[in-house]
Amino acid sequence: MFFVFVIAVGIVLALFLMLPKQETINIEPEITEIVVKPIEIPLILQRIAIAESGGKQFNSDGTVIMGIINPHDIGKYQINELYWGKKAKELGYDIYTLEGNTSMALWIYQNYGTAPWNWSKSKWSNQ
Repeated sequence: MFFVFVIAVGIVLALFLMLPKQETINIEPEITEIVVKPIEIPLILQRIAIAESGGKQFNSDGTVIMGIINPHDIGKYQINELYWGKKAKELGYDIYTLEGNTSMALWIYQNYGTAPWNWSKSKWSNQ
């Protein structure tokens, strides 16, 4: 019985050694440099964010800050979802995230100046 086992192992080993060898290719990853330019937030927008939300996107429990007077005002820059929501989606911004809220605030500022935040102007214009 042992002899049969040794022969079987020998046949399997011989068959294994007869298999064509697969070539291995050493692929080294291409090294690329990614440069990420930080977003520069104008000082006036920083002041607006502090006046609107205390400069925060989220409450201490992790929920997004919503407007007290108008619950459709969302996040750090209190972007009004009813007024700006469609445009934010067109631009690919999610105003419920810090990145999306900030990007939308920059877009609004670049296209409309500070006028959309006039309700809180008394809090940010004299700083």
